[in-house]
Amino acid sequence: ALQASLAGPGAFDPSTSTANIRLSARDSEVAATLPDALCRMFERAPNLSRSVQSMTSSDAVTGLLEGSLDLAVGFFGKAHDDLEPTPLRTESYFVAGRAGHPLLRGPLTLEKYLQADHALVASDASRHGIVDDKLAETGQARRVVLSLPQFMPALAVLSRSNLIATLPARLVERHAERFGLVAKEPPLALRSFDIRILRHRRDLKNPAITWCIEQIAKSV
Repeated sequence: ALQASLAGPGAFDPSTSTANIRLSARDSEVAATLPDALCRMFERAPNLSRSVQSMTSSDAVTGLLEGSLDLAVGFFGKAHDDLEPTPLRTESYFVAGRAGHPLLRGPLTLEKYLQADHALVASDASRHGIVDDKLAETGQARRVVLSLPQFMPALAVLSRSNLIATLPARLVERHAERFGLVAKEPPLALRSFDIRILRHRRDLKNPAITWCIEQIAKSV
C-alpha cells in the first residue's frame, strides 16, 4: 500500500517518493496507454514502485474495494458507490490486418468483412463477441478461426497471416506501424465505450494516487 507519510495533500514530491502504486488495467490498456504513462512516471518519480496486473473488470473492482489495488484502468459498467471514476476517453474500433491484405485494399465493405477469417481477443477463449451480436441482429455471421487471450499476440498473428481483427482503436493506432498493419473503419455500427480510471473514495485525498491519475490522463 501507499506510504502513510503521503497522507497529507501537500506531502507528495514525486522526485523523492518511494511509494508503491498497485494498478490493474485491461490488456488493451496495458498495451496502448500504460507504457507512455509509466515512462512519464519513471522520468518524474524514479523511486516510485509500480506494479501492474491484467484483471477482469469485476476482479479489479473487488481489488479496489478490498484494498489490494490502488487504481484500475479500463471499461467498467456502473461504478460502485465507494469508487470514484475519472474519465480517460471514449474508445471505438478499427478493423486491422496486414498491409497488402487483399480484402483491405480500398474501402472495407460488409461483404468483404464477412469473407475474411477473423481473430478475436477474449480472456475466456470465447469465439463470440460484440461484433457477432451485432451481425446476429440481421441474421449474419462472421468466421472466427482464432481466439487469443491477449492483444499483442493477436497483432503479431495479424502481421503474418490473412486474418483480420476488430480491435480497440487506440491499440491499433499505437501499434499498427510496428506490426505492419493497416486499419479500416468497421463496416457496421459498433457501440463505443468509455475508458475510466477508478480509485476508492478513501483515497481521494491521497496525493500520490492523484498524481498517478494525472500522469495516466496525460498519456491519453
